[in-house]
Amino acid sequence: MQSEHTTPAVPSQVQVTDDGMYLKDGLSTVFFKWFEVLAIVSEEHQSLVISLKRRVLVRESLKVFETDLKPYGFIRINRQVVFNLRYVKRFIAGANPKLVSIQGESYPITRRRKIAVRREYEDFLAREKEREDKQDTRLFSFRSKVSSHQDLADGKLWVNPHSKVNQFLSSRPDLKGESRDIVRLIAETSSATWLGEWNENVYSDVKSILQQAESTGSIPVFAIYRLFLRDETRRRAPTLAQVVGYKRWIQQLALALEHHKAIVILEPNALSMIDEGMPREWQEFYFDALRFAVATLSRLPQALVYLDAGHAFWRKPVDMAILLARTGIDFVEGFAVNVSHFIDTQMSHAYGSEISGLLGGKPFVIDTSRNGVGIRDPENWCNPTGVGLGPLPRLNPRLARVDAFLWVKPPGESDGSSFADQPSDGIWWMDHAIQLGQHSRLQI
Repeated sequence: MQSEHTTPAVPSQVQVTDDGMYLKDGLSTVFFKWFEVLAIVSEEHQSLVISLKRRVLVRESLKVFETDLKPYGFIRINRQVVFNLRYVKRFIAGANPKLVSIQGESYPITRRRKIAVRREYEDFLAREKEREDKQDTRLFSFRSKVSSHQDLADGKLWVNPHSKVNQFLSSRPDLKGESRDIVRLIAETSSATWLGEWNENVYSDVKSILQQAESTGSIPVFAIYRLFLRDETRRRAPTLAQVVGYKRWIQQLALALEHHKAIVILEPNALSMIDEGMPREWQEFYFDALRFAVATLSRLPQALVYLDAGHAFWRKPVDMAILLARTGIDFVEGFAVNVSHFIDTQMSHAYGSEISGLLGGKPFVIDTSRNGVGIRDPENWCNPTGVGLGPLPRLNPRLARVDAFLWVKPPGESDGSSFADQPSDGIWWMDHAIQLGQHSRLQI
């Protein structure tokens, strides 16, 4: 979680900046951003800095950290611990007060510090909310980075050698003829890696993928599917804990992606689901979470972020343009259409172009993984029959306002089990993959 910096020697063991702190670790200097540090624990006459990835023992008293770090969201909770308020899940008062971290660990608070800790925690939350509100107002006035999609135009997309289809292919040496040709084509074609709540350590998971991609000189595609907005959950009020957990997960994702080339599809289906009979206060929870993700990920200098905009049979272009604007489309590279759906490329391009025209010409990407035949029934989204593989992934496909054709939904992975004979969402399903190949217009 930390990054090494070649910096001049600092005069003491700890040097604080607005972004984080430099620590002396032997002969080297280590830099930690504030949200990387969980706590500082007293170790006799030294202090142990505990980050999410590493521990550093520093020859400074805990009092130094208590004083220097207080303006940055840290507070001393007992004789031995200075804690980062960003990682408080809840505050428990009573006879034995304590903080519970987002990892589920309890940290006791001395009784004489209880009132001060609670007050500081509440003030910290208020300051964070004010900061985010100010950040949101800036989304529409400037972009934080220069567009880098020209840098990626001639690049190649990463193929995951450990994907579900590659694992299946390795396990079936007996596969012959057309079936093997279709499965092999899918296995050798780039598709997105989906990230969600199952990635409990998203930093490590993404770092591993980036290392593999960069070793082959290729660019990975990620689909971020972490927002707690699903068919089965959107009829329940979102909780503050869900929003806080989401934001912290996004921060770890951003830290992993920093200074790395990647294409990011942000929250398939989410915007399309907002406002469909949903109370206004619920909508604001979701918009707040999405705007935070946009603001955080848009700062990455080499990652291209595309907000999902549904498909041509879901929301009207003008309605989707308004939703994208509310979320901060000006702050990211563009938007994505047809993710996990089957609308043909021509109709998807027309839909995206209309939205783009309403947003001043914003570029977009099209998921072509399963749109080779096209489908006209928007309700038939769960493993429909008669669909086929679409155009192969390609950066800069020379289609107006389109940055890329991508296979965002990995072909052959199930959409869900709407019928008894269908596997669960994300499970590799050979019969469906073979059907996609047989109905494709690709040369297999």
